[in-house]
Amino acid sequence: MRPIDRGDMQAWLGVLQTQMSAFTERTHMGSVTTTLHQGWLEKRGEAVALGAGAGWKRRFFVLSSRQEQQGEAVDVQYYLHYFKSEEHASETADGGVIDLGDVEEVALGQAKELSVVTETRVWLLRAETQAAQEEWMAQLSAVCGEATGGAAEVVSRQQPPPPADDVTSVQVDSLKMQVPGPDGQPCWKTATFDLQAR
Repeated sequence: MRPIDRGDMQAWLGVLQTQMSAFTERTHMGSVTTTLHQGWLEKRGEAVALGAGAGWKRRFFVLSSRQEQQGEAVDVQYYLHYFKSEEHASETADGGVIDLGDVEEVALGQAKELSVVTETRVWLLRAETQAAQEEWMAQLSAVCGEATGGAAEVVSRQQPPPPADDVTSVQVDSLKMQVPGPDGQPCWKTATFDLQAR
């Protein structure tokens, strides 16, 4: 195994840019918004969690990332937007939002439920199927750890789901990356990357 070099990074970036272009939108402010996952979930109202109000409401959820250039660095933020209908999803002002940088825990619940815990609220979500629950858990787990710098706790009582039948690997490679260690000093970690397409 060899360390990642500039040629490897450029090759991977080229493949990623090609694959992601269909899901990416550039805003007027120069930031880039990428849709990572979307679909229908039910959301339990905040008043219900406190013992009053209506029950579950069906909403269209969009998991997205927003990248902004900050000098030499790129700032990446993750959001989970929700809307009354799929048609409203094109305009983020028409719906609600969960800032995934504030997430303390993501957990699987009973009856196809997920909970997303922030400092100010516990968001209770419910998928239509167990497969959808597992897919949302995998997607949220992947971004919440990154959005919070590893501070979010991911609680999964189940094995990760097998890849979908319509997913194919474009390229799989093990690369070494330099990351901050537990003591804050840089250290080398090996990670396997599997670029997939549907």
